[in-house]
Amino acid sequence: MKKTAIISVAVLSCLFVVWCLLEVYSLRVKQRANHLIRATYEFSQRRDPPRLEEIRRAFGSALQQLGPCTRGGCGYEVNVSNRLLHQLHLAPYTNLRTQFWEQNDVIQSNSVEFWSLPHSVNLLVKYCMGCDLPNVNPYDDHSTAITGYVEIDSGAPVIAREEAFGFDAECLTRRSGCASIAQLLPTAWQQAGQNTVKCIIPNREGVFDMSQGK
Repeated sequence: MKKTAIISVAVLSCLFVVWCLLEVYSLRVKQRANHLIRATYEFSQRRDPPRLEEIRRAFGSALQQLGPCTRGGCGYEVNVSNRLLHQLHLAPYTNLRTQFWEQNDVIQSNSVEFWSLPHSVNLLVKYCMGCDLPNVNPYDDHSTAITGYVEIDSGAPVIAREEAFGFDAECLTRRSGCASIAQLLPTAWQQAGQNTVKCIIPNREGVFDMSQGK
Protein backbone atom coordinates (compact mmCIF):
# COMPACT_ATOMS: atom_id res chain seq x y z
CA MET A 1 0.00 0.00 0.00
CA LYS A 2 2.85 2.33 0.91
CA LYS A 3 4.63 1.57 -2.36
CA THR A 4 1.46 2.35 -4.34
CA ALA A 5 1.10 5.67 -2.54
CA ILE A 6 4.73 6.56 -3.31
CA ILE A 7 4.22 5.73 -7.00
CA SER A 8 1.05 7.80 -7.10
CA VAL A 9 2.82 10.78 -5.54
CA ALA A 10 5.70 10.41 -8.00
CA VAL A 11 3.34 10.29 -10.99
CA LEU A 12 1.40 13.31 -9.75
CA SER A 13 4.67 15.17 -9.16
CA CYS A 14 5.83 14.41 -12.71
CA LEU A 15 2.53 15.55 -14.13
CA PHE A 16 2.73 18.75 -12.13
CA VAL A 17 6.25 19.43 -13.39
CA VAL A 18 5.16 18.80 -16.98
CA TRP A 19 2.17 21.11 -16.51
CA CYS A 20 4.43 23.83 -15.12
CA LEU A 21 6.85 23.47 -18.03
CA LEU A 22 3.99 23.72 -20.53
CA GLU A 23 2.69 26.82 -18.76
CA VAL A 24 6.14 28.40 -18.93
CA TYR A 25 6.42 27.46 -22.61
CA SER A 26 2.97 28.93 -23.38
CA LEU A 27 3.80 32.13 -21.53
CA ARG A 28 7.08 32.43 -23.43
CA VAL A 29 5.33 31.91 -26.78
CA LYS A 30 2.81 34.66 -25.99
CA GLN A 31 5.56 37.00 -24.81
CA ARG A 32 7.49 36.51 -28.05
CA ALA A 33 4.33 37.01 -30.10
CA ASN A 34 3.38 40.19 -28.25
CA HIS A 35 6.93 41.49 -28.62
CA LEU A 36 6.77 40.87 -32.37
CA ILE A 37 3.42 42.66 -32.64
CA ARG A 38 4.49 45.57 -30.45
CA ALA A 39 7.86 46.07 -32.18
CA THR A 40 6.40 46.02 -35.70
CA TYR A 41 3.62 48.37 -34.56
CA GLU A 42 6.15 50.84 -33.16
CA PHE A 43 8.20 50.71 -36.36
CA SER A 44 5.04 51.39 -38.39
CA GLN A 45 4.41 54.60 -36.43
CA ARG A 46 7.58 56.17 -37.73
CA ARG A 47 7.52 58.79 -40.44
CA ASP A 48 11.01 57.74 -41.50
CA PRO A 49 11.55 54.06 -42.32
CA PRO A 50 13.61 52.05 -39.82
CA ARG A 51 17.09 50.88 -40.70
CA LEU A 52 18.22 47.28 -40.77
CA GLU A 53 20.38 47.73 -37.67
CA GLU A 54 17.31 48.81 -35.68
CA ILE A 55 15.44 45.70 -36.79
CA ARG A 56 18.39 43.56 -35.73
CA ARG A 57 18.51 45.22 -32.31
CA ALA A 58 14.77 44.71 -31.82
CA PHE A 59 14.72 40.99 -32.64
CA GLY A 60 18.28 39.77 -32.05
CA SER A 61 18.98 36.18 -33.04
CA ALA A 62 15.28 35.60 -33.83
CA LEU A 63 15.76 37.61 -37.04
CA GLN A 64 16.74 35.27 -39.88
CA GLN A 65 17.79 36.21 -43.39
CA LEU A 66 15.64 34.82 -46.21
CA GLY A 67 18.24 33.45 -48.59
CA PRO A 68 20.94 35.43 -50.39
CA CYS A 69 20.50 39.13 -51.14
CA THR A 70 19.73 40.31 -54.66
CA ARG A 71 20.19 43.62 -56.45
CA GLY A 72 16.74 44.53 -55.19
CA GLY A 73 17.70 44.04 -51.55
CA CYS A 74 17.42 41.45 -48.79
CA GLY A 75 14.59 39.75 -46.93
CA TYR A 76 14.47 38.97 -43.21
CA GLU A 77 12.00 37.05 -41.09
CA VAL A 78 10.93 36.44 -37.48
CA ASN A 79 8.75 33.42 -36.66
CA VAL A 80 6.76 32.52 -33.56
CA SER A 81 4.84 29.24 -33.47
CA ASN A 82 3.25 26.84 -30.97
CA ARG A 83 4.97 23.80 -32.45
CA LEU A 84 5.41 21.96 -29.13
CA LEU A 85 1.75 22.39 -28.13
CA HIS A 86 0.73 21.15 -31.57
CA GLN A 87 3.03 18.12 -31.37
CA LEU A 88 1.47 17.23 -28.02
CA HIS A 89 -2.02 17.64 -29.53
CA LEU A 90 -2.79 20.45 -27.09
CA ALA A 91 -3.57 23.12 -29.72
CA PRO A 92 -3.91 23.50 -33.49
CA TYR A 93 -0.69 24.58 -35.20
CA THR A 94 -0.59 28.38 -35.27
CA ASN A 95 2.14 30.65 -36.62
CA LEU A 96 2.86 34.38 -36.37
CA ARG A 97 5.46 35.66 -38.80
CA THR A 98 6.84 39.01 -39.84
CA GLN A 99 9.02 39.62 -42.89
CA PHE A 100 11.06 42.74 -43.66
CA TRP A 101 12.35 43.84 -47.05
CA GLU A 102 15.47 45.99 -47.00
CA GLN A 103 17.34 48.02 -49.63
CA ASN A 104 20.60 49.81 -48.85
CA ASP A 105 20.09 49.16 -45.12
CA VAL A 106 16.67 50.87 -45.14
CA ILE A 107 13.46 48.91 -44.57
CA GLN A 108 11.05 49.37 -47.47
CA SER A 109 8.13 47.31 -46.16
CA ASN A 110 7.21 44.60 -43.74
CA SER A 111 4.41 42.08 -43.63
CA VAL A 112 2.83 40.35 -40.64
CA GLU A 113 1.09 37.04 -41.26
CA PHE A 114 -0.93 35.23 -38.60
CA TRP A 115 -2.42 31.89 -39.54
CA SER A 116 -4.09 28.85 -38.11
CA LEU A 117 -5.00 26.67 -41.08
CA PRO A 118 -7.03 27.20 -43.09
CA HIS A 119 -7.50 30.77 -41.80
CA SER A 120 -4.91 33.52 -42.12
CA VAL A 121 -4.61 37.28 -41.79
CA ASN A 122 -2.02 39.27 -43.72
CA LEU A 123 -0.95 42.82 -42.86
CA LEU A 124 1.32 44.79 -45.19
CA VAL A 125 3.07 47.94 -43.98
CA LYS A 126 4.72 50.17 -46.60
CA TYR A 127 7.27 52.71 -45.39
CA CYS A 128 6.21 55.53 -47.67
CA MET A 129 3.87 58.50 -47.29
CA GLY A 130 0.62 58.41 -49.23
CA CYS A 131 1.68 55.51 -51.44
CA ASP A 132 -1.50 53.56 -50.60
CA LEU A 133 -4.66 54.41 -48.70
CA PRO A 134 -5.26 52.03 -45.75
CA ASN A 135 -7.50 49.26 -46.95
CA VAL A 136 -9.08 46.03 -45.76
CA ASN A 137 -10.51 42.90 -47.39
CA PRO A 138 -13.08 41.45 -46.90
CA TYR A 139 -14.69 44.81 -46.19
CA ASP A 140 -18.27 43.67 -45.59
CA ASP A 141 -20.18 40.61 -44.37
CA HIS A 142 -18.54 37.56 -45.88
CA SER A 143 -19.56 33.94 -45.46
CA THR A 144 -16.51 32.25 -47.00
CA ALA A 145 -13.61 34.42 -45.82
CA ILE A 146 -10.66 32.28 -44.84
CA THR A 147 -8.08 34.99 -45.56
CA GLY A 148 -8.10 38.58 -44.35
CA TYR A 149 -5.89 41.34 -45.75
CA VAL A 150 -5.02 44.81 -44.41
CA GLU A 151 -2.62 47.33 -45.92
CA ILE A 152 -1.34 50.61 -44.46
CA ASP A 153 1.48 53.06 -45.17
CA SER A 154 3.41 55.61 -43.13
CA GLY A 155 0.61 58.14 -43.46
CA ALA A 156 -2.11 55.95 -41.96
CA PRO A 157 -3.94 57.52 -38.99
CA VAL A 158 -3.41 56.10 -35.50
CA ILE A 159 -6.81 54.40 -35.39
CA ALA A 160 -6.11 52.54 -38.64
CA ARG A 161 -2.75 51.42 -37.29
CA GLU A 162 -4.23 50.17 -34.01
CA GLU A 163 -6.94 48.21 -35.81
CA ALA A 164 -4.40 46.70 -38.21
CA PHE A 165 -2.16 45.47 -35.37
CA GLY A 166 -4.83 44.10 -33.03
CA PHE A 167 -3.71 40.47 -33.38
CA ASP A 168 -4.79 38.12 -30.59
CA ALA A 169 -1.65 36.31 -29.37
CA GLU A 170 -3.86 33.99 -27.28
CA CYS A 171 -4.56 32.09 -30.53
CA LEU A 172 -1.12 30.51 -30.18
CA THR A 173 -1.85 28.83 -26.85
CA ARG A 174 -5.64 28.48 -26.79
CA ARG A 175 -6.59 24.80 -26.84
CA SER A 176 -9.23 25.37 -29.52
CA GLY A 177 -6.96 27.74 -31.47
CA CYS A 178 -8.58 30.47 -33.55
CA ALA A 179 -11.05 29.24 -36.13
CA SER A 180 -11.70 32.44 -38.11
CA ILE A 181 -10.08 35.68 -39.19
CA ALA A 182 -12.35 37.40 -36.66
CA GLN A 183 -10.51 35.56 -33.88
CA LEU A 184 -7.05 36.14 -35.34
CA LEU A 185 -7.60 39.90 -35.80
CA PRO A 186 -10.67 40.87 -33.72
CA THR A 187 -10.09 44.61 -34.21
CA ALA A 188 -10.82 44.24 -37.93
CA TRP A 189 -13.53 41.58 -38.08
CA GLN A 190 -16.12 40.07 -35.78
CA GLN A 191 -18.16 36.90 -36.00
CA ALA A 192 -21.58 37.70 -37.48
CA GLY A 193 -22.88 34.14 -37.62
CA GLN A 194 -21.66 30.59 -37.49
CA ASN A 195 -19.92 30.88 -40.86
CA THR A 196 -19.95 34.63 -41.42
CA VAL A 197 -17.50 37.40 -40.49
CA LYS A 198 -18.23 41.12 -40.57
CA CYS A 199 -15.67 43.89 -41.08
CA ILE A 200 -15.87 46.38 -38.21
CA ILE A 201 -13.38 48.89 -39.64
CA PRO A 202 -15.31 51.87 -41.09
CA ASN A 203 -14.56 51.77 -44.80
CA ARG A 204 -15.83 52.54 -48.27
CA GLU A 205 -15.55 49.47 -50.45
CA GLY A 206 -12.44 48.37 -48.61
CA VAL A 207 -10.68 51.73 -48.24
CA PHE A 208 -10.50 52.96 -44.63
CA ASP A 209 -12.82 55.86 -43.88
CA MET A 210 -10.10 58.40 -43.13
CA SER A 211 -12.55 60.73 -41.37
CA GLN A 212 -12.72 58.13 -38.56
CA GLY A 213 -9.07 58.74 -37.77
CA LYS A 214 -9.39 62.46 -37.11
